[in-house]
Amino acid sequence: MLNIAIIVLENSYCSSISGLIDVLQIANAHCRRISPQAKETFSWSLVTERPRDPVKVKGGIRLIADASLQSVDKFDLVYLPGVFYPGAKKFSQWLKGHQGLYKRLREWADKGIKIAANCTATFMLAESGLLNNKEATTTWWLMSQFQHRYPAVNLNINSALTKDGNIYCSGAMTAYHQLALHLVETHTSPEVAALCAKTMLINVGENTQTPYQNLNIPITDGDTLISRIQYWLKNHIQTDVNFSRLAQKFDISQRTLIRRFKNATGTTPLNYFQNLRMEHAKTLLAASPLSVADVMMQVGYIDPSAFNRLFKLRVGMSPSVYRQRFSEEGINFIQE
Repeated sequence: MLNIAIIVLENSYCSSISGLIDVLQIANAHCRRISPQAKETFSWSLVTERPRDPVKVKGGIRLIADASLQSVDKFDLVYLPGVFYPGAKKFSQWLKGHQGLYKRLREWADKGIKIAANCTATFMLAESGLLNNKEATTTWWLMSQFQHRYPAVNLNINSALTKDGNIYCSGAMTAYHQLALHLVETHTSPEVAALCAKTMLINVGENTQTPYQNLNIPITDGDTLISRIQYWLKNHIQTDVNFSRLAQKFDISQRTLIRRFKNATGTTPLNYFQNLRMEHAKTLLAASPLSVADVMMQVGYIDPSAFNRLFKLRVGMSPSVYRQRFSEEGINFIQE
């Protein structure tokens, strides 16, 4: 049996708690059906500092825990559900307010207890130091903050689930499905995991966040010249840009352009421009009737193989597969 301690904090997302439990309950049900005499494979408890005192999670729902942090030694795995993100400054302050929990996490890990976190709670693992020099993922839309705050972590943002030793990280919100199914497969069988996925309509082939990522980098407010260049590039997506001439247009050398652009945005002008084009292509594929060839032309490419290769590199799938998955035309509605 895998006994799981689910840490409940104020402003935890309820679905990040209940969603994991739902998968484990379904797994137990399938195991009972397959072998009626078998004991349940998964058990869990909601854990807080003060059990029986209601904890208000996001959405105003109040949960009552049935175990204390002091009892976690008896558990096999500790799970941190995703928490609400109130903005960079408030989130940073919130993270700093849980030093006691970080100390406990390190102690539990030293005792061999597995530790898992979902979405924004991966920041808590990083704060505790448990992710230093380990592979990890986090919610894709906070990638830059995570990288800046925790340079010692080997961030694999494309993956929806990572495991390094006894430490698990799952990406943006519903990636708790990937974590739960991994636990089911590990502690029961691939067949039971597949049954759970079918029962709950979970796409087992999806272990990447790449198609959901927004490739656009925000306009910088720290370097006025670079922000002007960003605006210019955004308005000239169809243009075949020569970056040497672009530098001349803004009265700087190409070397200075690359250096200042990278300092301001974290990437090169070419990479930034390619991301602009690919993100616009994603929008057109999902929301317009244009053919893939027409979309390619709209974002400034004339070579189909180059466009397809770059799109797959940036998005993780071909343009046609992306359209099939994310456009309204790719959804089969039931007609009465």
